[in-house]
Amino acid sequence: MSARLSVPRHLVWLFAVTVLAACSAMVPVHVAGTLERPVATFGLRADQPERACVEHLGVARSHDQPIWSIDARRGCRTVRQLAYGEVPDGFVPSGHAAPLQADQTYLVRASGRSKSALSAVPWTWAGYYRFENGQWKAVVQP
Repeated sequence: MSARLSVPRHLVWLFAVTVLAACSAMVPVHVAGTLERPVATFGLRADQPERACVEHLGVARSHDQPIWSIDARRGCRTVRQLAYGEVPDGFVPSGHAAPLQADQTYLVRASGRSKSALSAVPWTWAGYYRFENGQWKAVVQP
């Protein structure tokens, strides 16, 4: 005689969604500020920045020529924003922050870990940005 376990479908569905959500995460990065001091913020909405646990932030020319980056010394550091060329406590710079140019496309990459009660899931983000008409704009990959 075999025992058969009956699990309600909604519990199976909830478990599957939870497992899939734990496998990846996304923390969007928004760029604003001036040409001389662009600022990266994190979260779903640019007008409502959220705190993010960041391990790396890098800026490259659209041809993927690295210009400047920072990396967290250990693990990740929780921040609400990071400004180009500025190195906050707990980060180490790589390269010198060269002056940025208007109408040039830049690739911004960031990575870190989401912090939840159950785990710390890795996240990554990459986007292209240009300074046009006095503001930073997200653009489609050149």
